[in-house]
Amino acid sequence: MNTFTWTITILGFVATIIGSLLALVTYISPFIRLKLYLNKAKNWKKVYVGRFEYNWQYKNHPEFIVEVDDEAREWSTVESWMHHYPDSSKHASLVKVKVNGQILLTEEFISLDGGRYFVPVPKRKLINDTEFTYWYTPMQVNLARIVGYYYRINTIDEFMTSHGLIINMSEDE
Repeated sequence: MNTFTWTITILGFVATIIGSLLALVTYISPFIRLKLYLNKAKNWKKVYVGRFEYNWQYKNHPEFIVEVDDEAREWSTVESWMHHYPDSSKHASLVKVKVNGQILLTEEFISLDGGRYFVPVPKRKLINDTEFTYWYTPMQVNLARIVGYYYRINTIDEFMTSHGLIINMSEDE
């Protein structure tokens, strides 16, 4: 075999490997990709879809979208993790994560203090007849870093600290 044949053979082999790696990205589960993308809150951008309506798109893969449902329902339950705010009104909304228009994940968020806070509703477990323990999953925290907002504090982490909430890393998402 001459040099030209070897060069073509090696280039063909390299092209096959690169093509296979690029194709592999296509076959990775969208849910696994979503977990990776939610870890990078700065890579999501707010996109206006109406005069006052917006959603968030992942910059590198705009088929991944986070939407807050327009239909908010009143939340009448007061739980121990909720501080007593000057404005006691609370409303719950679904946050939907979609890829190519298909819903991958829904998470319930709650608007507290007349809309000054927008945070995930924590998971809870009854520890005795009257007490619950509350926590967030890593997925909830990552989603809150994208769509959440907080009055007089800057992050979901500060909100969790001030409200006695933790991240339960072992909790199934």
